[in-house]
Amino acid sequence: MIYESPYGKVHYDVYGEKDAPAIVFIHGLGADSRCFIKQAAHFRRNHRVVVFDLPNHGRSFRMHGRFDYDVATAVLLGLLETLGIERCSVVGVSMGGHLAQYAGNAAPECFDAVVDVGSTPLHRRLPRLTFYRLYAILLVSYLLPITLLIKMIAGKDRGKTEASQDYIIRRIAGRAGKRDILSMAKVMVRNARRGIGKPIRQPLLIIHGENDQKAVRIAAERWHASIPDSRYHIIPRAGHVANQDNARRFNEVLETFLAAVRKNEEANHVQEKTA
Repeated sequence: MIYESPYGKVHYDVYGEKDAPAIVFIHGLGADSRCFIKQAAHFRRNHRVVVFDLPNHGRSFRMHGRFDYDVATAVLLGLLETLGIERCSVVGVSMGGHLAQYAGNAAPECFDAVVDVGSTPLHRRLPRLTFYRLYAILLVSYLLPITLLIKMIAGKDRGKTEASQDYIIRRIAGRAGKRDILSMAKVMVRNARRGIGKPIRQPLLIIHGENDQKAVRIAAERWHASIPDSRYHIIPRAGHVANQDNARRFNEVLETFLAAVRKNEEANHVQEKTA
């Protein structure tokens, strides 16, 4: 399906009953909405599931300038409004986790919960030295042949199954050019340095695969420790794309968290009515 945003055409799919609790999934850098096939198949039974291709990704519009978090957030909010979804839970993978936090901070009234998969906290600004180091790596990467860059993107910590490795190579590295991939990666690093100023206020679930990058695992542990009411889960036998590597366990963890959020909201609603 196509959403005619003010910026261009956005490809999306929606599953499940219209009046069911809504979940929107946001894919990562260079990927597309098809990375959530197993989540859509599972959650459509009891939820309204929305997946979409970000600008510069998949079948959505190409931005004339560089990829931008503000535009991506505006596209997401516009899509939800078009679908008549006033509130939903948002699940983001990798760069999509950054966007989930960014959107949750920009429009907290629209999101019941935030789920971050294989990403880092935006309220903690990326250290200056780390920022310069990553930026230098990206600049040097422009000199690498595309075949070597693909091997770097599809590293051993990215996907632990043949299906997820194939997805990374064919969808992420194969569908976007080297310049596009690196340009969007620079935006992600710049936003990590800029941050959002404060932690998101929604219930938070932090997830990563047990074989994800060491930096992601360390950041997730510290993030969880700094947010008293957050939930934290490590998905076994999974790399960076944990939702694909071990979809069964990932879906169980996500379903349990969303059920707890709804139960808490119902309890608060009862207290408000009886107060």
